[in-house]
This record gives sequence, structure tokens and C-alpha cells, in this order.
Amino acid sequence: MESNRNNQNNVVNEEISLVLLLNIILKERLFVLFLTFAITSASVIYAYSLTPFYKSYSSFTSPGYESVMTINKHDYLLESKNDYLLESKNDVFSSFLNILFSKEFQKSVYMNGDFESNINNKADRSLQIVKEVSILPPRNSLNDVATKYLLEPPFVLQMYGSDPKFISRFLNELIVAANNETIKRYTKIFELKTQYQINNLLSSINELKSQDQQKRLNRINELKSEYRIASQIGVKKNNLNLLNSIEISKNTIPDWYLLGEEGILLKLKELNNDDSISSNEEITVLEARIEKIKNYTFNLSGFNAFTLVSAAGIPEYPYKPNKKRIVILSFLSSLLLSIMLILSKELLLKGLGFSSKRK
Repeated sequence: MESNRNNQNNVVNEEISLVLLLNIILKERLFVLFLTFAITSASVIYAYSLTPFYKSYSSFTSPGYESVMTINKHDYLLESKNDYLLESKNDVFSSFLNILFSKEFQKSVYMNGDFESNINNKADRSLQIVKEVSILPPRNSLNDVATKYLLEPPFVLQMYGSDPKFISRFLNELIVAANNETIKRYTKIFELKTQYQINNLLSSINELKSQDQQKRLNRINELKSEYRIASQIGVKKNNLNLLNSIEISKNTIPDWYLLGEEGILLKLKELNNDDSISSNEEITVLEARIEKIKNYTFNLSGFNAFTLVSAAGIPEYPYKPNKKRIVILSFLSSLLLSIMLILSKELLLKGLGFSSKRK
């Protein structure tokens, strides 16, 4: 029974204390309103004086196989037999990312573009630009409707700044410039490939010519030996009529007898005259391939080193500062501060032997 009475008294005392606190706050309400209004007004002025910063982003994935085939079809058309000369999808995309990631390339795009013509020192501004650009690695996002049905998670290129139109335009042109630079590099690679093939074909032609030259020299030495035999025996005229009169193989009759001195001398004269050497058909085929390669037109229309998922749009709202949050937090903080000051004042007066009622 006694404990229940004590509990009831405690509850009554707490209710009385809350009523007293409320009365104190109501009594000093003008002070509370003034301090809260003053601090909140100052926070509004501060929040709306801050420079807003916007964020824009563009997302992309690796190129489609059609783009890669645009490059590799040229190797097939040029009859390239080396698989290591063909490009893979990852090779193309890696080349594109390396260019896009390069801070020097990002600065060059800004310096060479017609961005922010009112800026005096664009070199210093370009250093700031590359700090505002960042690339996020691929990640799966089940909540993103634009990417949830993709075969692979996209890379995200993002940028923040005070000019929403500038950052969205710069991001889009940066990706286009990186793609164009990738095309230039693969054009150069193709030129190196074609030169590599031409050098290989020229090497094959020179080897065939060297073989033909050696065969010609060997034949000259053979005919000289046959001529000495024909001179010693005294065979002046040829005996080619034997090939028509009897069925006999030409290879079974020695040249000194078949051609005679006169025929051998004619053959030696022909062999010593380079212009009279009959052309090698294999060399003719290789020379035709070289001419085909030299006249070939390398066209990369339709080729892209990436697949665009979403272009950078102009952001409508800044991502910082959060002005509403600043104002709301300032309002709550100032309200709490004014109440604490009033209560501290009341406690201090009680501690000195005064009360708000006496006063």
C-alpha cells in the first residue's frame, strides 16, 4: 500500500514538473520565437547564398560483336591467315576505357573544345575539370530499370559542377572523343597490319625470285658442261627431229646431243638475258595480292568502341547543398537552443534562491 502511494506521488510530481516547464516556455515564448526566427532566417540566407552543385552521368557497356566484326572483316577480306591479328571484344573496349580514363586525354578534350569561352586561364580550369570527372566500375542494380535487363553491368561516367549544361555536354563530348580516338588508333593498327602483310608477301616474292635465280644459275652451269661435251664430240646441229620420229622421252636424251652446240648457245643466251626469263606464276599471284592490299579502302563506318546505355542529361536539381535540410536542421536546433537557454536561466535563478514566481 505504501509503495503504491509513493508511485502515485511520483507521477503527480512529474506531471507538475512538466506543467511548470511548459509554463516557463510559454512565459518566455517571445524570446523563443525571436531566437528561432533569427537563427532560421540566417540559415535561409546562408543556404541560398551557397553555390549549387549538379551531378550528371552517362552509362555504357562494351561494344556489340557487330562493331568488332566491322574491324575483323577487313582482315578476312585481305585474306589474313593470322588469328592473332584479329581483335576481340575485350581488346576494343579496353582500348576505349584506357583512353577515356586518361586525365591527359580529358584535359585535351576540354582545351581543344569550345567550352566556357569566358574562362581566361583554361589550363588551370582543365586541372579542375579532371578532378570533377570520375568513372564508377560496373555494378548490378536491380532497382535501375534502364540497366537491369542488360547482359552486363554498365560503367558510369559522372561529373559534378556548378553549370549543369556544361557538365552534361562535356561528358557526352568526352565519350564521343574517346570513341573517335579509338577509331583513329584502330585505323593506325590496320595500316600497320596491311604493311605487315605487304612485307610478308614481299619477303615471299624475294624468296621465290632467289630460288628462280639459283635454278637459272644451276641450269647455266649444266648447259656449259653439256656444251663442252658437244664440242669434244663434234655435235654442231640439234637433233630435235628425233622427238618426232620416235617415241622417246626428252629427259632420256642428253642436252649435248639433243641441242648440239648451236642449240646450247641459244639457250645460254636466253638464260643470261634476265628479260627473257619466264615469269613465275606464284610471284604473279603474290604481286596481285600486294596491289589489292594497297588499293584497299579501310572503312570503319558503323564501328563503335562502346555501347551507350544512357547519355548524360542536364540535371534539373542540384545534389548539394541540400537547402531544405539546412533550413530544417537550423530551425530545430535554434528551437532547442532557445528552450535550453530558458530552462538554464530558470535553474540558475532557483540556484540563487529566486523563482520565476517571486520575480
